[in-house]
Amino acid sequence: MRLKAKEMAERITRHAFTRYALLGGGSLLLTLFFTWLLTDQCGLFYLWSYIIVLGAVVVVNFIAASRFVFHTGNHHGRRFVYYIISLGLLYLADVMLVRFLTASLGLFYLTSALFARVFFFLLKYVYYRRVLFNPDSFLYTEKMNG
Repeated sequence: MRLKAKEMAERITRHAFTRYALLGGGSLLLTLFFTWLLTDQCGLFYLWSYIIVLGAVVVVNFIAASRFVFHTGNHHGRRFVYYIISLGLLYLADVMLVRFLTASLGLFYLTSALFARVFFFLLKYVYYRRVLFNPDSFLYTEKMNG
């Protein structure tokens, strides 16, 4: 029995990790493309290109994660503040990893960016699922207290 396209799409996106992977895959492709574009076509230093691109996807990814991946319906303001703070720390570590892999290990800058994106993709999913987008998280204590 063949499934209709809509039914297949619903099955594929039923699980949060699958939805997260689809969002992350799209973000990864855009991150690599625009990093390449700004570096090779516009002449920017690869780290500046990478930082600009990472900053550009933050808001779109938050909205998509809130609505499409984890289906959160409350605490958007507070959650966005936590999201920005945690992303700032994660992206700082991300940029440092890209710099280390490129400058110290001699990897091509796009290879470094790809490795860093995959590593932080997995790390962020665990954090998002267990803390940031989890309504039972310690971040949203008023639900537990009353």
